[in-house]
Amino acid sequence: MKSSTVFVESSISIDCLDLCSLSFLSLVLLEDKKNDILFFSSQNYLLVKSELNHLKIHSVIFKDFQERVKFNFLKKSLVQYGDAFFEDFEEKVKNFTGKIIYFDRIDYFLECNSQSKYQQALQALNMIVQKYHKKIMYIYNSKSAQELYLDKAIKKNTSVLDFMNQNNKEKNMHALQLLQDELLTDKNDTNTKKEASTIQVMLMSDNDELKKLHYYIFSSTDDVDYYTIDILPDEEIALIEEMDIIIFNKKDENLKRRILDTIKKGKLSVKFFEISDNEYLRQKDLLVANLEGVDKLFKKDFLMEDFVISIEMYLNSSFYSKRLLVLDDANEIIITKKAMFEQKIENLLKKKIFFSLFTYHYDADADIKTYNIQKIVREYDNIFVNSRTKEINFLILNTVPNFGKELIQERIKNFSITLEEKSSKSAFDLIFDK
Repeated sequence: MKSSTVFVESSISIDCLDLCSLSFLSLVLLEDKKNDILFFSSQNYLLVKSELNHLKIHSVIFKDFQERVKFNFLKKSLVQYGDAFFEDFEEKVKNFTGKIIYFDRIDYFLECNSQSKYQQALQALNMIVQKYHKKIMYIYNSKSAQELYLDKAIKKNTSVLDFMNQNNKEKNMHALQLLQDELLTDKNDTNTKKEASTIQVMLMSDNDELKKLHYYIFSSTDDVDYYTIDILPDEEIALIEEMDIIIFNKKDENLKRRILDTIKKGKLSVKFFEISDNEYLRQKDLLVANLEGVDKLFKKDFLMEDFVISIEMYLNSSFYSKRLLVLDDANEIIITKKAMFEQKIENLLKKKIFFSLFTYHYDADADIKTYNIQKIVREYDNIFVNSRTKEINFLILNTVPNFGKELIQERIKNFSITLEEKSSKSAFDLIFDK
């Protein structure tokens, strides 16, 4: 499939309509699997990196192609850059061996005050692209444009692809239809624009399990924009001003102090939650955290229910509690049929309730059920035993794998059987790991 099947003109644009603008990058990558992409964005590179990581995890279309993208992050608007931007842009385009230029969220970059100035900027960009025989895709959001003139200028100077039109059956739009299927699933009214998210939540952590947990519970929450970052350089500290909640889980005390000082000096309304690496918290730890400005301190193996409720209080939303309340309390801990156990897992995945699944081999010759093994887990967890293969499966709700293992190992000491671990997976792994 050639890139010309998407780029009917040398310059096209797509209104991202509050969907992840980077999702459209997969459209270009899918259409042209050989050429590299020259990427420009005026968004903060840490937020873009977070979105790219999530997209790579979530999008089957995107995840194999990210290495073909050459990134350029713009720290200023076109008004601040002036003519120097066009000179730099032309130099980069001239030396780029690929064919496709991707300009992410150009509405963030353009800050003009008239339609003519918007048109002049777009015409200048288009002339450079055409001069070097390239093709450019502009991604913008008509809802967030500061000036009404931007939408008009884009439509006048580019070919606009109607992403929301799912009835477009043209054969040369195959990749666009694939992207529509992925992003617009279960949207009955495709002409209704998604409301802009109002809550910004960021996790700062090096812990992969925590990243998976947070992405799983937040990714389907409509009123939350969720980000994950590993580092926050000094020159990017202002990024926290854009956040409503910061969840901190790092051993970097200097970074923690800088963030808390910034919040305090700026009198910001940002809530700072910390997940400690300590298994136990002393009263002194809680007092020190409070004096430092930490709004809530959790121990390493925190209770997820407590954690979520604290988050929900500041979101003014019971997004996760509602998922838990729909569970059937009448279920027995021990499930006797494999099909019923698998159905329970499917239901939890569908409702986006987090859990961990463990499979162990046991060495007992007697009927394992006589060991009263339901006491190994909690009243809302489940167990399935396969006596033929001598495997026992634990379904532990609201628990990451590491903590679930500790729970099982601690409680199995009370039984005269030996368990050998065969596998452990989180709900995230079951959905996204391919």
